[in-house]
Amino acid sequence: MKKTLSEDELKLIESQLQHPLYYIEYPVNVTEDWWKDGEGKKQSMNDMGLDHLKAAIKMVEKNIEYLQNSYFPADVINELMPLVRQKLIQLRNIYSVKIKI
Repeated sequence: MKKTLSEDELKLIESQLQHPLYYIEYPVNVTEDWWKDGEGKKQSMNDMGLDHLKAAIKMVEKNIEYLQNSYFPADVINELMPLVRQKLIQLRNIYSVKIKI
């Protein structure tokens, strides 16, 4: 059974969704293979250039490290990390396909 988060934990998640994790949504992530930019606009990862994809991959990798090294409650990290990792996998998959074209 999934633990119910406290109001403080939910506020912490909300603050992280504003920055630095603006590209994910909680509790249901952004549609698969879509990227949400800092202004909240969504675009298909297929329409992103290689440089944009590479920059997004680096940023998400840094955000994973940020979460792993944070002092956030474990429940908050456990809620956010799968969503962040999901975006990283999607970005890497699209990048791999594009560099083979």
